[in-house]
Amino acid sequence: MQTLNESGAGVKNACFLQNILSPKNFHVTPIDSILADIKNERHKAAIAALPDSVANEKAYKAAKEKLPAWAFNGTFSGKVDNASFVESNGFFHIDVDGLTIEQVETVKQKLIVDCPHLYAIWVSPSGRGLKILLRIPDDSIHNDSDFKKAYAQIEPYFLGLGVTIDKSCKDVRRLCFVCSDADIYINVDAPAYLFDMAIWEQINKTKNTALPATAHPIATPAPTNSKDFALNNVRNILLRASKGNYHESRLKAGRLAGGYVVGGVLDQTVLNELDAINRSIHAQYGDSEEVQKTEAMAILDGFSYGMRDPITSSSTKTIETYLAKPFLDNLYKIVGCDSQGHTDNENVISSQSAPVLTTPTFKTLSLRELLNRKYVTNWLVKGVIERGNLALFFGDSASGKTFYIMDMCFCIAAGIYFKGKATKQGNVLYICGEGFSGLQKRFMALYQHYGVMPENLHLSERPAALMDIASALAVMRKIEEIGNVSLIVIDTFHRNMGGGSEDSAEDIGEFLKNVDGFLKPTGAAVAIIHHSGHGEKGRSRGSSSIRAAMDVEYQVTKDQLTNRVTVTNTKMKDWQAPPPACFSMNVVNLLDDDNQPISDEDGELLTSVILEAAEPTTSKSKALDGRQQDVLAELHKAIEKHGIPPTDDIKNLFPDSPQNIPDKVVHSDKWRELAYKVIDVNTQDAKKKAFQRCTSALKTVYKIGFHDDYYWII
Repeated sequence: MQTLNESGAGVKNACFLQNILSPKNFHVTPIDSILADIKNERHKAAIAALPDSVANEKAYKAAKEKLPAWAFNGTFSGKVDNASFVESNGFFHIDVDGLTIEQVETVKQKLIVDCPHLYAIWVSPSGRGLKILLRIPDDSIHNDSDFKKAYAQIEPYFLGLGVTIDKSCKDVRRLCFVCSDADIYINVDAPAYLFDMAIWEQINKTKNTALPATAHPIATPAPTNSKDFALNNVRNILLRASKGNYHESRLKAGRLAGGYVVGGVLDQTVLNELDAINRSIHAQYGDSEEVQKTEAMAILDGFSYGMRDPITSSSTKTIETYLAKPFLDNLYKIVGCDSQGHTDNENVISSQSAPVLTTPTFKTLSLRELLNRKYVTNWLVKGVIERGNLALFFGDSASGKTFYIMDMCFCIAAGIYFKGKATKQGNVLYICGEGFSGLQKRFMALYQHYGVMPENLHLSERPAALMDIASALAVMRKIEEIGNVSLIVIDTFHRNMGGGSEDSAEDIGEFLKNVDGFLKPTGAAVAIIHHSGHGEKGRSRGSSSIRAAMDVEYQVTKDQLTNRVTVTNTKMKDWQAPPPACFSMNVVNLLDDDNQPISDEDGELLTSVILEAAEPTTSKSKALDGRQQDVLAELHKAIEKHGIPPTDDIKNLFPDSPQNIPDKVVHSDKWRELAYKVIDVNTQDAKKKAFQRCTSALKTVYKIGFHDDYYWII
């Protein structure tokens, strides 16, 4: 087991307590030593002696509390408690509880694959939970308050991975009873999870320990008609709200913010500020995920309502009047809230003059004026997708849809033709739902193929939970930071929902509301990769409301016999549908800077796939003649007699379809030796030529697969 010290990270310390009831009786110990004890099962006997946690929960808890424990989050002075924390070691200790024994391994493997920041993960003493060390920046945690801010960002990150973590983990003194797991996973090269410092700094900026209920101070008054005045009005509605007045205060804050934004007093970044304050308050109270999601959506509902009516800087109308009961009654009706909710105004700031609602004008134009306007198209890819479109690309697993989209991204970023069609160059953001290993190989193949390196193609380090307003806001901030983004790819729909069900029109509505509210206003096209329906392959999986919301939709299919990919338009709202496009999947070797094939640590060549334009073909092929059938039969015999497992190089030919990897392959020499016996010609040279003709015919009709000198049955 490689250690932190061996990896160059130095010695990282935690604390060991002999008994949790004696927090002053502890000593500092290296994390490497703790993890070695877990792997070597030093405490196995003590854990095995515990009662069953399900059959006798009370006895289990009583016995467990007598075990020694570790405080993984850092070191302490004099006593292991929140107030005595001294120094972070660059780790965040996390518990995942409430799993069945069957679920433990599934969740463990999922996190190993999906969470690159995972330093270590192992099974809890009960066998029904997991313990995690998440790598974080060494200098990010200085006290328990910092730790709670970190938790406020880490919790939604894990929710986005489909995993709920224990809320008790928000205390820096969180303890972990001794564990034993010979199969502990450790990755000393795990990169640190980087916190959103915009939110972090906002919380730091407004921190005030004199206020018991929140980390924020009450914003100070600002001169009327100023941007600061408007911003303080919005902030104070949240900052002065009591816990029992959550929902109404968030509706009001959102409503006021929306009016200021559409009136030009504030810009849309006010939502970022509200989000930071809201999340900080939730972290202080330890609110449930359901409460956090409900109140975040209340801000967005209020904001959407406020966007209907601009607030300018030329009013004498008071805020109390502006946010009075009629507004709440109307909004309750729109968003389906209980109209009997709180309606008092005790949490709104004083009756300073505030900008008044200005009723927008309702303009018209004549048909002649409309037709006289110059019509401008804004194709990203001519005839395929326009800037501003919401597009869906769906197909079965391993159908080639991701290869197609990645090729399109590359060409738009580089400003080069995509499969014979002109593109308009622009920045591209690719929101990844999977790890980087597969993406790296595919983009490397595209770089080799096109010979250009687009510096303006950006890849996310993790999925985006787009049903969650905070996550959608974070994506919007990144888009604004990149600037001039022409295309946003969401790969895949399911991996970037962050919760909910694809079959629920309500959940899909929440997802699309955030896409419409935070991604589409950037002006970029949004392309979503999705799977085909389980029973109906001609439509996308899940609610029919998905297709209804799209401007453009394409189905991607792959012919299993010819291995050719076809992209077919199934919806084109404003243009004539383009004809289907067909592509062959050409396997290519990845090359280094010296144009030499790249191998992995075992010497196996690394490969990927490039889509090349091809003529549409059918799955039907002419019947094999007698000799071809005989030679094919001998391949079956050769594999049965001399077959070996496929090499890693062969496995790499199926990056998207591991189910198509052959069980066994055979060297051509073994096949040829048997085939020559059934080829009825006189000379060896004639046998050789006949065998070559047969293998060529079998390749043409996709009866056999091959790589280097190895063959298998398709």
